[in-house]
Amino acid sequence: MAIQGLKARDRDKFNRTGPNKIRALLPTEAEATFQQFQTARLEAVPLQDYLGAWSDCCAREKLDMPIVDISSLREIERLPGWHGRYFHSANMTFAHYSFVSGAAIHEHFHPQEEVYEVIEGELELTIDGVAQIVRPGLVAIVPSGVRHSVNAVTDGRAIIVDHPIRPEFG
Repeated sequence: MAIQGLKARDRDKFNRTGPNKIRALLPTEAEATFQQFQTARLEAVPLQDYLGAWSDCCAREKLDMPIVDISSLREIERLPGWHGRYFHSANMTFAHYSFVSGAAIHEHFHPQEEVYEVIEGELELTIDGVAQIVRPGLVAIVPSGVRHSVNAVTDGRAIIVDHPIRPEFG
């Protein structure tokens, strides 16, 4: 598996080390952020501190607690055949989509890592030129900066999670 958008030297390094060691390819700033995240994960955070961060982040969503009623969120047809409801946690964007057979998301890339979990139906997800079918029980992970596209094989539903937040969603 090759990664588009990386310098040839870094692509070669990725291909030798594999996706589990992609952290070695991150720029210094991202590496520092990753290390802060790793350190923070090891430290206990009081629930009220987390809830404070949650409510600061989600004030625009009018959420009072970290439980979200998806059905109460406004539905947006982001692209033809893709109807989504969006919300953000402190560090991630969540999109709950219903899709119709034949609906497509054009090839694109973005700095966020993206995870596709199909709840119902089937999607053909092409990641870095390799197409695979994703259905319930399978999860597809799109690395940051990698070209990908989606075609709905059937009608269905999926949850797509981006990290870090995609402010243009919601």
